[in-house]
Amino acid sequence: MSYILWGDKMLSVFITSKDDKVTKIEIQGHANYNIHGYDIVCAAASTLAIYSINLINEFNSDAIDYEDVESGMTIIINENWRVEIPN
Repeated sequence: MSYILWGDKMLSVFITSKDDKVTKIEIQGHANYNIHGYDIVCAAASTLAIYSINLINEFNSDAIDYEDVESGMTIIINENWRVEIPN
């Protein structure tokens, strides 16, 4: 099952789950608040995502895998480290 946590035609966050546990988080797009390279909204979203990845890896490098490409970022939560989606 996939959820669109936040998104429209600009910046989107997709959360994918299996058995009510988060398996993947995808961040795609551009906020279009300003031109590429000067967009503080995209900078904030990127900073939060990268900081989260670094923090998780600091405590447990086996918990996630990630891919950071020009069009977005994908975080895969490895099976033994998945968390339940709250109701």
